[in-house]
Amino acid sequence: MEGGVVLLPDEVGSLLLALPDSNSAVDQLHVISEQIPGATRLVAIAHPTVIYDYEAEVSSISEKLARRCWPGPVALRTPGKSAESQCETWPDRSKQWGINDFGRAFMVPGGVFAEEVVRKLPTAALGLSVSPEQVKEISTDQIDLIVSSSAETYSEGITVVSVQDHQLHIEREGAVSQRVLNRLRGEVYIFICTGNTCRSPMAEAIFRKMLADKIGCQDDELLDRGYTVISAGLAAYPGYEGIDFGPGDEESVDYPDYASKVAESVSNGSVDRGILICGTGMGMCITANKFQNVRAVSCHDDVTAEYSRRHNNANIMCLSADMLVKELTDVVHIELPSVGKTVAAGEEMGEIESVKAVSDLYAPVSGEIIEVNSALEDDLSPLSEDAFGAGWIVKLKVADSSEAEASQGTLLAFFEYQSLICGLTGFDVSNASLYEGGTSVSEAAFMAMRVTRRHGKILISEGVHPEYRQVVETYVRNLDTEVVTIPTVNGTTDLEATRQLVDDETACLVLQQPNFFGCLEDGETLCEIAKEAGALSVVSFDPISLGVLKRPADYGADIGVAEGQSLGVPLQYGGPYLGILACREQYVRKMPGRLISLATDRDGKQCYVLGLQTREQHIRRDKATSNICTNQGLLALRATFYLSLMGPAGLKEVGELSCQKAHYAAQQFTKLDGVQLAYDTPFFKEFVLNVSEGAESFIQRAANAGFDVGPALNRFPASDDQSENLVLVAVTEVRTRDEIDSMIVLPAHCCSEAPLPLPELAEGDVVRHYLNLSTLNMCVDSHFYPLGSCTMKYNPKRHERLARTHGLGDLHPYTTPENSQGMLAILHELQTMLGEIAGLPAVSLQPAAGAQGELAALHVASAYFADKGESRTKVIFPSSAHGTNPASAALAGFDCVQLAPSEDGLVDLEELKKHVDEQTAVFMITNPNTLGLFEKGIAEICQVLHDNGGLVYIDGANMNAILGITRPGDFGGDMMHYNVHKTFTGPHGAGGPGAGPIAVRDFLADFLPGPVVTKSSDGENIEYQLTNPPKSIGRMRSFFGNVGILLRGYFYLRTLGAQGLRDVSEHAVLNANYLKAALSDVLPVPRGEHCMHEFVASARKLKDEQGITAMDIAKRLLDFGFHAPTVYFPLVVPEAMMIEPTETESKETLDAFVDAIKAIVSENAETLHEERPNIVLIMADDIGVEGIGCYGGTSYQTPAIDRLASEGVRFTHAYAQPLCTNTRVQLMTGLYNNRNWLYFGILDPQAKTIGHYMQEAGYNTCIAGKWQLQSYDPPSYPGSHLRRGKGMKASAAGFDEYSLFHAWHSEDKGSRFANPTFYENGKLIKELKGKYGPDHWVEFINDFIERKKDDDKPFFVYYAMALPHRPFEPTPDSEDWLNQAAYAEEDTRHFQDMVEYMDKCVGRVVHHVDALGLGENTIVIFYSDNGTHQKITSQTINGPVVGGKGRTTDAGTHVPLIVRWTGKVKAGINGNLVDSTDFLPTVMEAAHKPISSEVNLDGISFYAQLFGNFDRVRQWVFCHYDPRPGWDKDQFRKIRFARDKKYKLYGDGKLYDVPNDKLEKQPILANADTQEQRPARQRLAAVLENMSNPDPAPRDGDPRKLEQRLYLAAGGHLSVYEVNKETGALSQLQKLPLAGAGPFTFAPNRKLMYAVATMTEGKVKSPSIATLQIEPGGQLKLVNNARANLRAGYLMTDNNGEFLAGNHYGPGKASIWKIDPIYRGVTLGELPLEQRFDTESGQLEPIQNIVTQPEGFTGQITTADLHLTPDARFLYVSNRDISKRNAPTGEDSIVGFSVDAQTGELKMIGHSPCERIPRSFTIDKLGQFLYVAGQGDSRLGIYRIEESGSLKKLQQHQVEKSPIWVETLSILGQ
Repeated sequence: MEGGVVLLPDEVGSLLLALPDSNSAVDQLHVISEQIPGATRLVAIAHPTVIYDYEAEVSSISEKLARRCWPGPVALRTPGKSAESQCETWPDRSKQWGINDFGRAFMVPGGVFAEEVVRKLPTAALGLSVSPEQVKEISTDQIDLIVSSSAETYSEGITVVSVQDHQLHIEREGAVSQRVLNRLRGEVYIFICTGNTCRSPMAEAIFRKMLADKIGCQDDELLDRGYTVISAGLAAYPGYEGIDFGPGDEESVDYPDYASKVAESVSNGSVDRGILICGTGMGMCITANKFQNVRAVSCHDDVTAEYSRRHNNANIMCLSADMLVKELTDVVHIELPSVGKTVAAGEEMGEIESVKAVSDLYAPVSGEIIEVNSALEDDLSPLSEDAFGAGWIVKLKVADSSEAEASQGTLLAFFEYQSLICGLTGFDVSNASLYEGGTSVSEAAFMAMRVTRRHGKILISEGVHPEYRQVVETYVRNLDTEVVTIPTVNGTTDLEATRQLVDDETACLVLQQPNFFGCLEDGETLCEIAKEAGALSVVSFDPISLGVLKRPADYGADIGVAEGQSLGVPLQYGGPYLGILACREQYVRKMPGRLISLATDRDGKQCYVLGLQTREQHIRRDKATSNICTNQGLLALRATFYLSLMGPAGLKEVGELSCQKAHYAAQQFTKLDGVQLAYDTPFFKEFVLNVSEGAESFIQRAANAGFDVGPALNRFPASDDQSENLVLVAVTEVRTRDEIDSMIVLPAHCCSEAPLPLPELAEGDVVRHYLNLSTLNMCVDSHFYPLGSCTMKYNPKRHERLARTHGLGDLHPYTTPENSQGMLAILHELQTMLGEIAGLPAVSLQPAAGAQGELAALHVASAYFADKGESRTKVIFPSSAHGTNPASAALAGFDCVQLAPSEDGLVDLEELKKHVDEQTAVFMITNPNTLGLFEKGIAEICQVLHDNGGLVYIDGANMNAILGITRPGDFGGDMMHYNVHKTFTGPHGAGGPGAGPIAVRDFLADFLPGPVVTKSSDGENIEYQLTNPPKSIGRMRSFFGNVGILLRGYFYLRTLGAQGLRDVSEHAVLNANYLKAALSDVLPVPRGEHCMHEFVASARKLKDEQGITAMDIAKRLLDFGFHAPTVYFPLVVPEAMMIEPTETESKETLDAFVDAIKAIVSENAETLHEERPNIVLIMADDIGVEGIGCYGGTSYQTPAIDRLASEGVRFTHAYAQPLCTNTRVQLMTGLYNNRNWLYFGILDPQAKTIGHYMQEAGYNTCIAGKWQLQSYDPPSYPGSHLRRGKGMKASAAGFDEYSLFHAWHSEDKGSRFANPTFYENGKLIKELKGKYGPDHWVEFINDFIERKKDDDKPFFVYYAMALPHRPFEPTPDSEDWLNQAAYAEEDTRHFQDMVEYMDKCVGRVVHHVDALGLGENTIVIFYSDNGTHQKITSQTINGPVVGGKGRTTDAGTHVPLIVRWTGKVKAGINGNLVDSTDFLPTVMEAAHKPISSEVNLDGISFYAQLFGNFDRVRQWVFCHYDPRPGWDKDQFRKIRFARDKKYKLYGDGKLYDVPNDKLEKQPILANADTQEQRPARQRLAAVLENMSNPDPAPRDGDPRKLEQRLYLAAGGHLSVYEVNKETGALSQLQKLPLAGAGPFTFAPNRKLMYAVATMTEGKVKSPSIATLQIEPGGQLKLVNNARANLRAGYLMTDNNGEFLAGNHYGPGKASIWKIDPIYRGVTLGELPLEQRFDTESGQLEPIQNIVTQPEGFTGQITTADLHLTPDARFLYVSNRDISKRNAPTGEDSIVGFSVDAQTGELKMIGHSPCERIPRSFTIDKLGQFLYVAGQGDSRLGIYRIEESGSLKKLQQHQVEKSPIWVETLSILGQ
């Protein structure tokens, strides 16, 4: 780029704009901004920036936007000004932009070249593009580097670089650091042109070819080899002022007009939210390619796609260069692709030819060609004359994958796996896993050959696992590559032999650390040897060892590979495991397998996708980096969980334990006679024993003793040491012994010096994180998944359980055949069954996946022909074949020939005959084919191959259609593979693991990969063995195969049997044809009257007639809860939708799918694509309708809310829950409290919130105000340990940005108003002095709106207000705002100020929306969470209303709701019912993402009602209200009701006519119902009956799960009893002496007891308070006894455990003691007397007076004690007969009452005679038993509480004299 302002997508979103060198650049920007919706957001300074005239251009950019710059290197050119003045003014400019500390200047004469050099310098670098004359004006101490060919021109000490022979050279090394020189040297190639030639892609291609020939590589590999090519032009020379731009010379260009054309090309749909570079020259393409997240480039250099092809996910327009003919003579021909063709990124799609040169046209992105410029076939002149008009070439619609959208959770987990592996190994990048360790080594070797372009030799140390070496040898068997083994000396790789063997033909050196023998290699030296020879080093590492040992990247390895089984993966007799592969960044494009990348979708939302797919089979086919198309998904996830849980400390501990125990074991073994270590080299956790008796004898003796010591080394055929005396022993951390006797010292050069950069996470956080991720996926268990070609059938769970059975799932792969006969019998039977199903009798189970099965079969074919002496080199396959077919053929060393299909989509037999000859080895075919059609000519096809001596390979991907009906062997196939995960229900696992067994004809059996299972019999006994076929191609992987997946297939086959398999296929075919017929009227199938298991429909007609594409349908299906079918594949069908229902789906599911598609195609196409509104949801805290003017309130002025109502819809029947958390939980989740209530102040961390939903809908999300959903209880509150911190974190709630009060514990929350404390975007702000919380949150929201207003994504703001909660606090508008004393008062005089400030805050947000011009595209909603505080009385036009917060009356639940959408929603009043569950479905429908009915929300969207559609309105509101448990919430009880506009029915059967009985004082009983009331009761009763009715979580924990203890104070002792929860019986545990033991109470945390006692000081006895510690078993331990002023008759603590209170009989007084930290177990000090208060001063208003004495009783009764049952159903009072105090008997009793759940009134049940003088009694925590302490007769009575509330006496206990106090307690236990 020769100048201009570059706007960076990282900073501003998805659009990159490069403006030309001109003072009118800003004018262009303004024009483009006006014509591209939302483009004004693009103004920002970026990295790197070339500014032509700073003052002219930047001065027009607002100061605020100018500050939002990219803090990277900047190249600055300001002609006309001295360079010295530029340097002088730079600090001011950097300060203005917010850029700090740029350091010294780098002087660079030139445009693009200047920019590119600056890119290579340290971040804090300033590049100035100036002339040599200007350089001389600057003092040399300001200059670090000059670009010039004349070093002597400049002062000594200045580094000078130049361009010579197209390469950057260091002319003179000066003061600049060596690091900078290294960055510059040899990395940049400059292509110097004249005139406009620099803009010619053809000229660029010529230079690239020349350079590639010089280097010795292909031209498309230059970037991969580390060379940057710059097309610089004359701008690279000093003094050149610029080049012409666009359609003419700079002076003649009408820039505004030109910008208008650019804008038009964007807004007309040719470019859909893509990247637009307006300008010319390859420099711009390089600029774009240097930026991350740039997704596509549109410019008038058509073949710049060589660069831009890597930028996917946008619609782009390729435009020709306007100067193609100027320098390279006339264009004589252009070959255009066909419309409808689907192309892959980088794929050749046409050709352009001039007299001098020919260049391919490349597809810059993957997608469908939707239009070509056919006019160019007749007239080529527009190519150069009208590049932005008639000269365009093609338009593409970019392909997108709905699969990624439905798999974000899994993709993120894989991204985390890659990140963890990078942290573990030290490498820059990891793939998403491979098959296992052996294939990882092989793939790394192939990767090294691609990187080095050396194919002659692979060096592998003898210390590498022998099976890994075998796999490598199998993989390269058909290539001219030699695998050379490096010998070992004393157990480690021979360094001298390595130096001798490595040469310039060596691609890589493979070593293992620790090696196969357990010994530690000198990895650093071996890697250095490889590097010196130009080879790559591949290290196979043990993941567990890296907790202790150096990471492979840290000692110089280029590629790291590993077997990942040790990362939490079950043994499973050898598989499935996972292969790990990581490497340095420069090799990433040669890396095999899947790579998950972080990307940005069309809406600008961060997402995870499969990255760098241009390497792989579906794009590059036979040129792919590998044939691996999957990853070991489930196993990679297990490894991710393991690493997340272990963290660096855990891995280090496991590694150290393994190492220590191994050394201990070695010491113990070598104490045995005849046993010694084979090598004296340091080892890690494995070692080799040399046993004189022989390995087999030693192993058998160990087995007889009950353990498997390890395998004999001679068991491994590839092992070079075949001694019969060597045994390999491995010790892991799980092998136990009492203690480690010695600490092992490992060689320092092998050990890690720093902890691994892995996260340390709590198990709960890991579980929650991955559980949350799982909810982001669609899977077969949760959704219909008709993904064509993938056979997504349901996996039976019983087969999963059977495969994990002990003895199968945990069988070690090196278990001897003698000890694994059961497993081998199963596998042999599976081989037999698979052979029978295929009609191909010889089977190998070894391949790990379908692609590896293909490769194995092709190697078998190659070996077969070689054995016959034939050299066949060609493999043929149809164009519709899966990409792994050609990739596997190429990997096996064959030439690939692609066959075009016939018109009917089948193999063209005549075309096939043309290609089959004596060189043809194999024809690969899928039958049924990808179109779901059976190849009718399959027998003749096979015959053609057989007649020419060739073989037919059947790709078994679609076997699900023909099981038991026909067999590949019967119709002529010679070889095939199975996809066990498709056909036999192995789990798909987001890419694996799979299994790809192959079946072949008898004559090919000898060549199968081994081992296979064979069976022999002596007539009585059957024995199974693992054997290698005599001419085997070798191993395809280590161990036996993916046995765990094979077992699932085996159980599936055994479950179904022969007929069952046939039924499977028949039902699969039936389901597919049923769907095909049902959809035929909307989605016709262009080929085939009937289909097999799948069909390919076309949406072409829908697209042409309605504008609805296959992608539209796919995306919309997600909204209906269905996974999308495969779209845009196969390529022969336009607008293809490939649908495969499988046999496991019901007719009901298929019908629902049909209904969904028909509903989608009936929608207006514009609706599918219309712009979505912004949404601002404001919820006030504690204000009912009476507080708002537009609802009739007269006490407070609310003009902003009233205006909102006048412009929008005011709802008159909106309801909330009576308290805040209850409402907020419902609003956030769309579910009633009976379904997801946990505790007060807690939102379930597993819940999916409105924030999550809106993020998924593609919205920028923000929340501000009050949170209070993560932690609420103070630490001392009973049971708080069960609840504290258990809620949802604000950062995990689905909001991109947040600023929230009470985001953590209550004691940390601070103030929400004056000097607020809040948690903002990950940072805790404490006591922001001088600020008012609501002001800050309004500013936060308004700033968010302003920043996001022009983003591609709409915004969702949830303002959870703090006002007017706690109606006693002044606001900045209050007279006493600065009076600190006012804040401590609970005076309601401030409430008016609070309401009016609330209105002001609402007005400020709404005004800001309108001022930014967003009103017509922003929905504003105002609501409240509950009624007004009970201390507030508000005046209305209908009279006063007392607040009802916390109550279920209208005063507590009737709240305002106003919705405004300017220009879209008409103002008016809506009288329909709405409750807090309705907001989630409403905003999601507004976001065009309606929630599927399968989610089963309780809420009903009222979105349609805003537009006058009342087809679906709420008929009732349900309330399940119980705010317990939680601090201060014991005062509440569970209340349930259902209501409509008039009637409200409670759960106790009481009905209220609400409009006529707002205070609910006149209940209507069922027997008094009128004719109107009776049906209302029935309707509402049905609602209550259908709603679940859970009880709240017990405050102190579930007593059913806790042990119960009874404590009794009697006779100077405290006794502890165990309570039998079934019978109520007591068993004494402890009898503790305590003088004067009397009434006692427990600390809230249930760890301490405070008891009245007596203490003696000298001869003086004084009352005291004893503190006793409650031990884990409930026993007591006296820890303190403090003197008290008076003896208390009753004790209690406050809920926080800070104060202890006791009353005194005599004086009528009470004492309060302050408890020092004893209750926390910190200190055991005295309990000082703090204060007294008069108990007679308090006043209560009684609502009921009850006489408790029995009828007819004439004596005196006093009530002594009372208790409520835990469920609050019954209350009991003890009656003490004091007529005759000392009489042995009396009229003592326990009086029972039932409690009215609504009013609290009591109804007497009856009297139960009890023990004499019942001073105290208690009820157990389950509410089953009542215990009475008889002070008069020293007895403890036990009573059962019956269902009616009456008491039944069970037994009596004789206890110590005068029992005075009794209590029960649930103990916390250990």
